[in-house]
Amino acid sequence: MITLKEENGKIGITSPYNTKFVSDLKKSISGAKWNGSLWVVPSEAKQVVLDLLKEHYGYSSDAKYVTVKIKAKKYLSQLQSSISFAGVPIARATGRDSGARVCDDVFKISGEITSSGSVKNWHTSIEEGSEFQLKVPENIAISTEDWDCEILQELKIDIEALKIEKEKLLKRLAFIENILKEIE
Repeated sequence: MITLKEENGKIGITSPYNTKFVSDLKKSISGAKWNGSLWVVPSEAKQVVLDLLKEHYGYSSDAKYVTVKIKAKKYLSQLQSSISFAGVPIARATGRDSGARVCDDVFKISGEITSSGSVKNWHTSIEEGSEFQLKVPENIAISTEDWDCEILQELKIDIEALKIEKEKLLKRLAFIENILKEIE
C-alpha cells in the first residue's frame, strides 16, 4: 500500500519496493533520503512524487484500492530482482540459494516461487499457474501478458438488514413452535 504523509516541509513516502521507482526518485529529487522505513523528500517535490507514483504504481491520491487475485499465465523469471504486477513486487529472492518469498502485503494462494541460476546471476521465479492476492489501485487491476487478474468482490454486510431478517425468522420460528405444540 502506498502512503504519503506531509509535515514540517517534508513528505514521507511508503510504497512496495520497486527498483525502478527508487532509481527514478533519486534521479528526480535532490535530497531524497531513505530513513530506514520510508522515503523522505522536500514538500516542494510533491508533484514529482505523485507523477512517479502514478508512473510506477498507477497511484493517484484519490485512487480506490481493490483486492485482486492474479494468476501467472506462464513461467516468470527475473534476473536479480523481484517479479512484479502493476509495479507491486509479488515475489523476491536475494540469491541463488536463498529461496524466494512473497513480498509485503501479498498472499500466495497456490503455486511455487523459487530462486535459481548461478551465484552471480540468480533469478527469482514464479511457476505458471501460481496465484496471489493483493491490493492495487482499481485503474490498474487488469490482465496483462504475464498475469490474469480478477477483482475480488469486497464483502459488504448490511447489519440492519440482517437484524430485520433475524427478527422475522424468530417470529416465524415461534409461530411454527406454537403450531407444533397444539398438534402434539
